Amino acid sequence: MGVVKDIAGCRFGRLLVVELIGRSSDRQALWRCQCDCGRVKDIRSRDLRNGTTQSCGCLQRELAGKHLWKHGDCSKGKISAEYGSWTNMKTRCYNPHRAKYERYGGRKIGVCERWLGNSGFINFLKDMGTRPSKAHSIDRIDNNKGYSPSNCRWATNIEQSRNRSTTHHITFQGETRTISEWAAATGLNYDTLKSRLNQLGWDVEKALTTPIR
Repeated sequence: MGVVKDIAGCRFGRLLVVELIGRSSDRQALWRCQCDCGRVKDIRSRDLRNGTTQSCGCLQRELAGKHLWKHGDCSKGKISAEYGSWTNMKTRCYNPHRAKYERYGGRKIGVCERWLGNSGFINFLKDMGTRPSKAHSIDRIDNNKGYSPSNCRWATNIEQSRNRSTTHHITFQGETRTISEWAAATGLNYDTLKSRLNQLGWDVEKALTTPIR
């Protein structure tokens, strides 16, 4: 077990860290925290540091009761589709128990700081606007990058499918990977490797094995 930085006594949002109680299932330090409302909750260090968890849950309930009404994101007790997209986006990236976590958080796909914390949803709504129709959902333009204003759009399932189908897969020595995965495996710069294959027309072996001068 690695050395754990002592954050007992530190405050994260409404949470006061009381004591270290062990490790979570994914080996994160697990801290017992006291919420300002009086409740006690055990939270992973990563969720405290990145702002994913800032209360025992009371903050989210208050936002649903105040901010969401104020911004038109609650109707007859139902949370808006935009708020649902924002919540699911964070869950995919930071909840290891989510079914598709390996495709998101497991690949280090995260959410930009502007879309996290107390004002995260408000900023998300300002940047993205409301979805154009019920057929639209949040989509990352570059599937190898995280969620941010510059890399996200509202898109239909068909548009998202086309986006995924344009991902360039390369097979070399019996192994198939995307350009970004090969770049990471070989230590080559992603843009250099992409240029070799697409602009310069190099064959796969030459592109992957030629060192950068």
